[in-house]
Amino acid sequence: MPRLLLLKQIMRNVPIGRTSGGIAALALWIWKEAGYGVLPYADNLRRVIRAATLIILGIQTIFSSFFMSALGLKTQSRRPPAAPEGSG
Repeated sequence: MPRLLLLKQIMRNVPIGRTSGGIAALALWIWKEAGYGVLPYADNLRRVIRAATLIILGIQTIFSSFFMSALGLKTQSRRPPAAPEGSG
């Protein structure tokens, strides 16, 4: 059940990747239209910061869901340590 939940979380965040990719592609397109020259600093920086932030959030989501699913794996060899006999 936890694997399915983590998969749903990843699928919910896929639009983040699409949005960030779209913003980055838009920034590259505008730069191409400018002849790969100098761009207005403020306008371009706004697009690039948004795209980079969303890309980082998407990557963090993927890695954290992978880590959480690895923590949830159950194995035969892993058992909790036995309590000492004298503790009470």
